This record gives sequence, structure tokens and C-alpha cells, in this order.
Amino acid sequence: MSDITFRYSLVNNGFDSQPVSLSDKREIPGEIDILVIADVREPLRENELAVIKRYIDNGGNVLIAGDVGRQAQMNPVTEMLGVRFMEGVLANNMEEGAQNLIYNRVTKAAADSSRVYRGFAHPRAQITMLGAVGLEYETDRGFNVLPILTSDSTKSWLETETIDFAAEKAVLNPEKGEEMKPHVTMLQLTRTVGDRKQRIVVSGDGDFCSNSELIRSRGGMSSRNFELTMELFRQLSDEAYPVSTPRKPSADNEYHLNVERIPLIRIAYVGMYPMIFLVLGIVIL
Repeated sequence: MSDITFRYSLVNNGFDSQPVSLSDKREIPGEIDILVIADVREPLRENELAVIKRYIDNGGNVLIAGDVGRQAQMNPVTEMLGVRFMEGVLANNMEEGAQNLIYNRVTKAAADSSRVYRGFAHPRAQITMLGAVGLEYETDRGFNVLPILTSDSTKSWLETETIDFAAEKAVLNPEKGEEMKPHVTMLQLTRTVGDRKQRIVVSGDGDFCSNSELIRSRGGMSSRNFELTMELFRQLSDEAYPVSTPRKPSADNEYHLNVERIPLIRIAYVGMYPMIFLVLGIVIL
């Protein structure tokens, strides 16, 4: 999304990016409008967590993207928000494709909140995640919680035994607590801090916005990851970027016709207009 040669990348739509080191800072720089925390590989130290907490307490917008095997490193960040990355990896029982490829569905609440999210409701237009974990969350931490995406309720479960999906086939094991049910894979937290609305997005996968997933199509199902990414950053930028100027619906998009007027219209189109064209044709020729 930072490829300058791609017309619709974030960097070409009003965004800039810069790395932020937490180890040598007491505060996140003031020019940072959106803090992205993704795929943390090493446990964060107490002073680094404190820097993140101050940024969040001050109302900063954040995108937190976890991944499989990173729960222990990521949970100290999300637990201060009442969100937790679940152990295991989401798996599916579809005959084709990788077992850890998850087709997510937009929730009704999310579809009602955004015109863009509403467009994801089409059954063949889904958000893909290759290697994702489920999210647990609390609703009493001062945030309004909006689940955005869930895994399929009839084809996926949280696999806790299989690690290497290329070498092994995952099998649903109820004895290990595995259950075929939907899991939240992306959610948004909002609250009012001072005079502005704070937005925090937590994703169970950090690669949903990678170049390989943005516009990929599998088995006739088109990925809508690109539209999702742009909408997330639009909201995280307080709806400033990317600039959106949708046209108003055309005023001439409906008609009103009662039964009494149908005979008159039939006479005009079946009798009068053909007669006029006939007369004009005779005169001209």
C-alpha cells in the first residue's frame, strides 16, 4: 500500500509513513495520526508498552494487526483495550485451497455502519485472510465495540493442534474444544476522548492488506481486501483521506404511473407516434 507506482496506494492518496522506535521514546511523535502495530515478533518491554498506552489514553488512532504465533507478543498491547488474540489458528474444511485460508463475512452491524462495508455483503465478494486468529473482547472497557468481520459459521473452526498445514490435514476435534462456529477476525473500538472520536481497529491477521491479498481472486470469489483497507484508513484518518466525493443519486431515478393513465399511454405509443413517424416518412421521401 506504500508503492508509489500503484495509483491507488495509500501514499498516493494523502498518507505518508515513517517507522517509530518505542525503545528510545517517551511519547509517540505528535505528527503521527495513525499508529500501526503489526506482527510483533519480540515481547515488548514495559517502557514500550507504556508509550503505547499513553498514546491510546490521549486518544490516538491505532491499527493493530496480529498473526498466527504472535499472540503472546501482541496480547499485552490489546489486553489494555479489552481485546485478546485467541490461541490457535482458524481453519476450514473446504475441499479446495489451503486449510488456513479464511473467507470472512462482514457483520450486519458493520454493513449498517458503512456504505463500503455494505458492499461486502455479496456472497461472492469476501475478505480473505491466509493464517488468521480469532479475537475475544470485552464490552465494559469504555469502548463501543463493532465487530467488522467474522469467519464462516459452517466451514471454519479454531484449530489448536495442527501447525504445519502444508504437511498435515487439520481435522475438527471436539474433544479439544474445537467447534464449528464463527469467530470475530476484525473489530473496531471507538470512544470520545476530549472533542474527537478515537478509532482503534484490531485484526486477527496482519497480511490481509499485503500486496498478494489486495486484489486476488480465488475460485471465482473476488477479494475485497483493497476496498476494506482503504475504508479502514479513511476512518482512522477521521474520514479525511482518501478524499471521497461520491455523486448524489440521479433525481430522475423513479417514475409514478397509475392504472388510469395506461390506456392513454398505449394509444400514444401504439397509435399516435407510429402515425406521426409514418406521415413524416412519406413527406420526407
